[in-house]
Amino acid sequence: MPKLLKNLKKKLQKPVEEESAETEASLMKLKKDELVEKAKAAGVATSGTKADIVARLLE
Repeated sequence: MPKLLKNLKKKLQKPVEEESAETEASLMKLKKDELVEKAKAAGVATSGTKADIVARLLE
């Protein structure tokens, strides 16, 4: 099986929770003002802590 197909198969078999955790981790690395900009673009509330904003972005 070509390497590309093996990689795709592995990615498709990852649990959704694992991918969400990666997304949460990458968002938590951003500065709060960067998260606020993302929240504005997504149309979600921009108040609260970084964790609050990340949670809203992941909903």
